[in-house]
Amino acid sequence: LSAFIDAPDDPMEAAHAAAARAFAPVSRFPVGCVMETEGGWVAGSNVEHAPDWTRGLCAERVALASAIAGGAGAISRIWLACPLAPGATPCGGCRQLLAEHAPDAEIVIWNGDDDPIRTTPADLLPGAFSADRLPA
Repeated sequence: LSAFIDAPDDPMEAAHAAAARAFAPVSRFPVGCVMETEGGWVAGSNVEHAPDWTRGLCAERVALASAIAGGAGAISRIWLACPLAPGATPCGGCRQLLAEHAPDAEIVIWNGDDDPIRTTPADLLPGAFSADRLPA
């Protein structure tokens, strides 16, 4: 089974479809993510570890790991949908990973009936740590 999907007519609708596949029995907080990459479209949904949902995988991390493992190339856009909390934004860990692996991506976050929130990894996490800070 691949996380690669056909190019959607409506990426936000595809993010909602990914959220519908989330495994969130404890938090009941489904999140879906769709990424547009050089090599195609990748979807992800959050997956909880039932005894401790905080150790689960966020939708953004699932999609990002699938894109990297599948050799998808650069990520240009990311759509996020959290049907039970419109306007919710990525957690700190996801913000860091997006800043590292998709620094130039546009992020579109579903905001209920309002216009979506459009942002970037740099706006979500100013001053993010990057590998160029490590000694050679």
